[in-house]
Formats: sequence, structure tokens, C-alpha cells
Amino acid sequence: MPAPGGRRLGVIAGPVVGTQLASGGEALPFVLAGVVFAGGAAVFRRVPEPPWTPVPRRSLLGEALLGFAEAGRRPWLSALLLFSPVSLMFVIAPSQVLLPLMSRETFGSYAAYGTALAFYGAGGLISSVTMMAWEPRRPGVVAMWSMSLYALVPLALLFAPSAWVLFCCYLVAGFGVETYALTWDVAMYREVPDQLIGRITSLAWLSTFGLMPFGQALTGPLTNLMGDHAVLLGAAGLVLVIPPCLLLVRGMAEMGGTRTPTKDG
Repeated sequence: MPAPGGRRLGVIAGPVVGTQLASGGEALPFVLAGVVFAGGAAVFRRVPEPPWTPVPRRSLLGEALLGFAEAGRRPWLSALLLFSPVSLMFVIAPSQVLLPLMSRETFGSYAAYGTALAFYGAGGLISSVTMMAWEPRRPGVVAMWSMSLYALVPLALLFAPSAWVLFCCYLVAGFGVETYALTWDVAMYREVPDQLIGRITSLAWLSTFGLMPFGQALTGPLTNLMGDHAVLLGAAGLVLVIPPCLLLVRGMAEMGGTRTPTKDG
């Protein structure tokens, strides 16, 4: 099975296993996670690295500026790099922080928390399989509308009449976000020259998961200031409005057509 499939299976099984282990003590899942990480580190230390030839490098700032310049040649890519921090910090992070709290308050236990995350992972797995067999003609259109499906998560946290409605919303949202991410990745590897893909990938990770902790830290002050309902409704509004609007950016619908040659390696 390819690595993404294995990762998605872990995303499905992990939350369920974690919540079950937590019933025997909250420290147990963290101890087990520490053991697994330590074991993984020991295994990877024994994996030989392939041979490589060192090349002259710029400074860290120079490398970053080169990545920004390359992204700037593609308006659609620049727009995605700007949208990603907004979606991570003000849409996905608040949903992640508030899910366990609302799981306990609304459904009486943390079981709904783990199960919802498992359904989210299952949606991502379905998307991975689907995108292996489907190459959309206008990938940007598919990606933007798929990302908008995440609005179901904050709305379900507020209004789901039952746990199963919540789970179904997480399933659809997982499908949407994974479709968005896979489409973006494929377009990026297709459009960016091979010698520059590392710089663009680094910027993409920095603008997404690198900023997630800041969004999680902001959720507490925002909910204290505005309340849970306002934060979640704002998250739903952002992800419903911004991705479709991004289709107005040049090249976004096709996620391409703006590749320019470069002499820089």
C-alpha cells in the first residue's frame, strides 16, 4: 500500500485507539505515543542514506526569497500560500480545539471526539482512492469547492442533532480537504521546476502546518472574546466564501498554465 494510504489508515485507527486507551487513564496514550516515536527514531537511524553530491547553497534568507519569487510567477500558487494560513488558523484549528470540548458537553463523553476524527480520516482515504482514478479537467475548481465542504465541521459542532450527523459531516469534510490537498500537491509538482520544488514545498508546509499551533493558541482568547458560536460560525463563513472567490485568480481554475522557465537551480 502506498504511504498516503498507510498514513490515512493510521489517521482512522489512531483517534479510536487513543480514546479507548484514555478511558484507562489519560497518561497512557501519551506514554504509548512516546514509546512509538522513540522506536521509530531508533529504526530510522539504521536506514542508510542514498549517496548525494553537495552543491553550493545560498543563505537561508536567499533560499526563502528564491521560493517566494518562484511562487510569485504563479498567481494561483501565491493565492493558495496566502489562503492556507487563514484556513489553518481560523477554520481548522478552532474546530480541532473545540471538538473534544463539545464532544464532552454535547454527547457526554470523549468517544464522539475520537470517532469523528476517525470518520474524517476515512473521508480522506476515500478521497485518496478516488483521486488515483480521476484526473479532473479543471482541478482548481474541484479543489476550491472541495475545500468549502469543511464548513460542515463547524456547523455540525454547533447544530448536529446527533453524533451520527456529526460523524457524517466529518466524513464529507475529510474527503473535501484531502481532495483539495492532493490536487494542490499534484499541480505544484507538475508546474514548479524540479530544482525549485524543495523551496516551494517548504513554503507550503510553513504556511500550513507550521502555523497550526498559533491558530490553536488563538482559539482560546477568541472564544473568550467572542464565544464558541461566533468563532465556529466565522470559521464556516470563511471557508464557504474564500475558496470559491479564489477561482477568480488567474490560473486557479486549471492550477497551471503559468509555468515559466528559470535558469536558477
